Amino acid sequence: MQYFWTCNSGGNGEYLDGGKTYWLHLPPDVPVRVFWSVVVYDSTVRPRDGEPQAILSAYSSTPNADGSVDLYFGPNPPPGNSRNWIRTEKGSNWVPYLRCYSPLADAAEHAWEPGDIVEVETTTKVQ
Repeated sequence: MQYFWTCNSGGNGEYLDGGKTYWLHLPPDVPVRVFWSVVVYDSTVRPRDGEPQAILSAYSSTPNADGSVDLYFGPNPPPGNSRNWIRTEKGSNWVPYLRCYSPLADAAEHAWEPGDIVEVETTTKVQ
């Protein structure tokens, strides 16, 4: 069983622009038995050789000290956070999917939810 969250716009209501940088905060304790993943699909739907298109909780993300995870999306990796970054392409819109594999009840009951995707002016970590 899987549970999905997705969106096609940032906090300002505009489509997610591949030429801009965005930040997504996942609070601690994502309600899963197995793992979570974030996958980006863009308007061109083509693979990017050697570029990350997904982040998996157990294999490729680096959590914060409190167990939360800050994810970044944009044309360039943020300094010191390349493991938590998915490249997007200028000139295309994109859609993220957060998938929870073997979700716990908190996911379906909305007791846990990811943060909003926020456009950032710089690649400095948002707090």
